[in-house]
Amino acid sequence: MQQIVDSLKKCIQDANFTATLMISLSIPDICGKLQDQTISSKRYINWFNKYMISKYSKSLTGNDCYALRCAILHEGSQDISKQEKRQILDKFYFTTADGGHLTHFSRCIVGDINYDNKEFLQISVKAFCTDFIEGIEKWEKDVSGNKEVQENIRGMFLIHTPKDSLGGIRFG
Repeated sequence: MQQIVDSLKKCIQDANFTATLMISLSIPDICGKLQDQTISSKRYINWFNKYMISKYSKSLTGNDCYALRCAILHEGSQDISKQEKRQILDKFYFTTADGGHLTHFSRCIVGDINYDNKEFLQISVKAFCTDFIEGIEKWEKDVSGNKEVQENIRGMFLIHTPKDSLGGIRFG
């Protein structure tokens, strides 16, 4: 998990917000799978509702975040209006600005046909992704004593550096 956290922090530092957002939206899937081997949208939604809801309870549901994950990762879209799991929102408006994080617009006329009369949430991508890092850290504490989850974490993929070796053989 540390390699993912480090990658997220580096992407935020480098202002690589597209990569940061895509990785962040994958976090509930990854943590959920490490903890529960069944394939289901419920584990994503449950993870979000447990580890992110303290900051998002008034603005974003686990269902809408799952719908966002599906729209961005599978369609390259921020429009969730046709996503099956969507609950409240229609769209998202991501910004690199620090201000305006979690501003909810309800059926407003903003002068853009993509957003007019829609339920949409403005999100600071930096704050949103930083919150996912905090969510991972809370989750890691919760599962630190779970032997099965720790074994699953050890089985995660790693990207090796030239300094890494396997059985005494150096690669790269």
